[in-house]
Amino acid sequence: MLRLLALAAAGFASFAVTLSAMPAFAAQQGASAAAAGSVTTVMLGTTVLSQLGVPALLRKLPTPAVMGLGSLLLGLPMLALFLDSTLPTLLVVAAVRGVGFGLFTVAGAMLTFEVAAPGEHGKVTGRYGLAAGLAIFLFVPLGVQLLQWGGLAGVIAIAAVPSIAVATLGLKSITDDNQREEAPGGNVLRALKSAWAPSVVLAALTLTSGAAFTILPIRLPEGWLATVGLLLIGLAQTIVRWFTGRIADSTDTRVLMSTGCGIAALGILTIGLSLSGPQPWLLMLGCVFVGTGFGAAQTVTLVAAFARAHHGDQALTSTIWNASFDAGTAVGAVLIGALIVSPLGLIGAFAAVAGLCVIMIPVALLPAPVGPTGAAGGESTA
Repeated sequence: MLRLLALAAAGFASFAVTLSAMPAFAAQQGASAAAAGSVTTVMLGTTVLSQLGVPALLRKLPTPAVMGLGSLLLGLPMLALFLDSTLPTLLVVAAVRGVGFGLFTVAGAMLTFEVAAPGEHGKVTGRYGLAAGLAIFLFVPLGVQLLQWGGLAGVIAIAAVPSIAVATLGLKSITDDNQREEAPGGNVLRALKSAWAPSVVLAALTLTSGAAFTILPIRLPEGWLATVGLLLIGLAQTIVRWFTGRIADSTDTRVLMSTGCGIAALGILTIGLSLSGPQPWLLMLGCVFVGTGFGAAQTVTLVAAFARAHHGDQALTSTIWNASFDAGTAVGAVLIGALIVSPLGLIGAFAAVAGLCVIMIPVALLPAPVGPTGAAGGESTA
């Protein structure tokens, strides 16, 4: 368990510190806004593509080794920036790190299932979410500050050193597990049938955070409102991910998923209403609601997806869940902007996203497919 948490904290810190710093550094070097943003786009693009191949890799290597390899690929390429930090090199480094992050995220979610005792997957997932959430909460804003204080060297140090160091915790499992038999390949259609509902719910609720993180800095470019609002989303999300894990093993996951949908819908609608003012107290309240709904969804949808998975489909289930998360993040950032410039306008755009979350409530309440072998607590098929 400690190995999982160490890998999670270092890997997500490496990802988070460059999420804000690399586009800012590219812009400092003279890149246009579109070119600077492409650093993140390239990384997330290769993340999604590499995630599709992780189940095959997990059939050959122990799960901790795949997570350790991902951590190594997150950190090691950053050292190349000491030699050359032009935009082409930044893009190549981002592409390689995206592959690492794809391996890292799928294997990390899979490992929460493997290390959990029967009936305690929710608890382990909550702790994993706490380690990941704290790293993101701390290092996304710190990335820009490191760039201002110490230049690129400080960012490279945070992104490279911890993830390379803890990668050995995962890679060591290759020598510890020489007698490991090849894992079953799983069935894609069966995995999709089991995991589609939690994954679709996660994607929809991810839209709310993607929309908030995209629009708040644009609509509120000056002052403290956007910064505090985004910090509240991150803080609420981190705390609720951990708390939901503590109760997910003893509570029907369908109830928790549907509750998260309702809270997220209320939150994103409240943010939309506050921006028409602006009304600071309403904005802060909306941000807390969005973080709460989204944080709950991150934990409970993973628990529900694994609880419904058939034996041998767990790697595919992890891939489906992670892909839905990344897709929701990407689509949310684009969708909200498109809706705002449409006839719906500002409030109508946020109301549309809220409506999508509401539509997810009956999806969340659907009974689990018959025949899963997972037994994460609270998963009811009644």
